[in-house]
Amino acid sequence: MLETKKPSRMEVLYGFLISLLLAVGLYLFLTTIYPIVVTNNITTSFGDIQLGSMEYVMMDISQLTFLFSPLSCTMMILISFFAAYLERIGSKYMGTGVDGNGHIFTVMLVMAIVSVILSELLYSNTLSEFGFIPTLASFLFFHHLVMFYGVDTKKILSILLVTTLLASPICLLARIWLVDPLGLPIFISVTVGAIGFMPIAHLIFKLMPWMTKADSKPEVNKPKYSPNIWFMNQLFGDIGQTGVNGSSIAALGLVVFTVISYLLNPLSTGAGVGLFPITIFAMIVTGALTIFIYYPYYKSQPILSFTSILVVAAVMVTYPSSWLIVVCTIIYAAIVPTPVTGWVLKVSGYKGEYCIFPLIMIAVSTVAIPWCMFVKLVLVALI
Repeated sequence: MLETKKPSRMEVLYGFLISLLLAVGLYLFLTTIYPIVVTNNITTSFGDIQLGSMEYVMMDISQLTFLFSPLSCTMMILISFFAAYLERIGSKYMGTGVDGNGHIFTVMLVMAIVSVILSELLYSNTLSEFGFIPTLASFLFFHHLVMFYGVDTKKILSILLVTTLLASPICLLARIWLVDPLGLPIFISVTVGAIGFMPIAHLIFKLMPWMTKADSKPEVNKPKYSPNIWFMNQLFGDIGQTGVNGSSIAALGLVVFTVISYLLNPLSTGAGVGLFPITIFAMIVTGALTIFIYYPYYKSQPILSFTSILVVAAVMVTYPSSWLIVVCTIIYAAIVPTPVTGWVLKVSGYKGEYCIFPLIMIAVSTVAIPWCMFVKLVLVALI
């Protein structure tokens, strides 16, 4: 039998180069325009968003993508509903779709937002003495549990109850006991929190006879794109993975409207003055490098390249934006997280018997925590 030839990286060379040009062009545009827009305050500044407002809810959700902006998150969510519709009808304009979840997407997303709102109402005052409460975790965890268990009414309400009550406190404990003492990115409280929360949630659901695994997803007629178009879709799908189930068109909307938010008020993006340009630059470059490096393996094994973007973005919004830190982190994030994630899935012997999300978070934590410590103790000292 003839051995199947691996796809060549040359197939996606144009997509890779266009991505790099986009990253550089966007960075130069944002840094050049900053002196002109620095005094704009057309939208609410990040620090002035009122706790409990709908702006705060959107800001909370958008933190999952590291592009903090109520406006861009709102548009991302609206576009994601359209992306789910395009997936359901098998449109050639669906991009990456919503990971095959178009049939349950509306219920899943609406109730995930409800989970965030309830978490904020429940914990923002009762636990306010501890500072930042990672209520965004309930949105992320709810998504993955619904994808595993399904959207029957009793299942939805059970997942809503468990995520609302437990997700934020468990992630808060991770923040207090691990993240704050070591000076790690806040997002690590969510990755470590997921490792603790998901097994507890599954144990609770085992006590509920109706909490059975969902049926297989219906077949999605994915359009066949040229390699370079596929490359761009995969890149933006990775950027939007934690926010809208990897929808490339929703993630593109997220980026576009975060740029618009920056122009309307540079302080509205939440990443701090000067951090949004370098963050989006690093995310695009890292995502493009990761996909280009591992492109030959996409057809033969699962490649979860979005983990690389999580690592680089977490570093960009936490530590000084020195080019030494930026370049070293891009190289590390492009090479290390993706194969480590594959290794964790392989070693675990995962066969779909439980939600895959905590395994992915084990991989992300395994590569992110040591690197963040290296950045903090070594690279920061060198700048």
